[in-house]
Amino acid sequence: MWFRNRKVPEVRAGEVFRAQKAHRVVEIVEVIEPDAQISGMPHVRFRLSYMRPGDDEAILQGERTLALEAFAVNYPSACRLVAAE
Repeated sequence: MWFRNRKVPEVRAGEVFRAQKAHRVVEIVEVIEPDAQISGMPHVRFRLSYMRPGDDEAILQGERTLALEAFAVNYPSACRLVAAE
């Protein structure tokens, strides 16, 4: 297991997270599938959007996939830690 002797990030489908970026741009991440397995490694599929100051709607950037560990580093507020099995 990739998270041996460590706590594993837990992410749930449907969860939405926002992060403030440069120039007051808000990055919006919506989790689609939290446990996609690619090459035996856990991944997270998510929808990525951005909202600029003054805009009424977010600009959809499309779907992305990241390894669970990389997702946890890039979006720490999106993950709860649970004990590794």
